Amino acid sequence: MKEILSILPGLIKLITPDPQMKGIRLKRKELKLAKKNLRIAERMYKSIYKEFEKDGFDEEETALLNELKDKITDRKASFI
Repeated sequence: MKEILSILPGLIKLITPDPQMKGIRLKRKELKLAKKNLRIAERMYKSIYKEFEKDGFDEEETALLNELKDKITDRKASFI
């Protein structure tokens, strides 16, 4: 279980937008890559949630999963 928890910060970093690119419209290739990363993060979130839903979560796991879910939601909203 701890192995998967080490992946979550990497996923969060993967979908976090670059602050230097704020206000700059992404090129088509960059946008496609960003959306792909978002889809990967969503799939990982769902699979982790399903896997550990049976066993329950401790506070650290819950906080990391909630942070990942919030980042995914925020990133989706930025593409609209």
